[in-house]
Amino acid sequence: MDWTTEPPCTGAAPAQEFLCDFSDMGLTQKIKDLPRTTETSEKTIDLFLTDRPSLVTSAKVVPGVRDHDALIATLSVSSVQTSSAPREVYNFDKAKWNGLNRALATRLRPVLQQNDLNVGWEQWKSIFFECADQFVLKK
Repeated sequence: MDWTTEPPCTGAAPAQEFLCDFSDMGLTQKIKDLPRTTETSEKTIDLFLTDRPSLVTSAKVVPGVRDHDALIATLSVSSVQTSSAPREVYNFDKAKWNGLNRALATRLRPVLQQNDLNVGWEQWKSIFFECADQFVLKK
């Protein structure tokens, strides 16, 4: 496949199918240079495919190891770290374990008789959090 032309040229059916597949997905190859060079050949064996070519500021081949050069791509993206609202969490280090264990042992017995898994899970969860609210401090 010749990646230096636009659109890329193919020489065989498998290459054409590959080109069609990634084109159908809206992908563009950004590396146009040949990263694998020897005394007798030059080949593109590495691809940098993207569905957002406008984010690629630059893509180039730089000297690498032996006959395989390295690819470097610079993207124009920014990250935004969202801050989450403060929330309360259980502080199990300060739990009243004896009381919690007794309450759970007593209150969870009926859940063992439940035949419906989803109903049993909802009951177990509700009982657990009610007991935790009673015996575990929050921070």
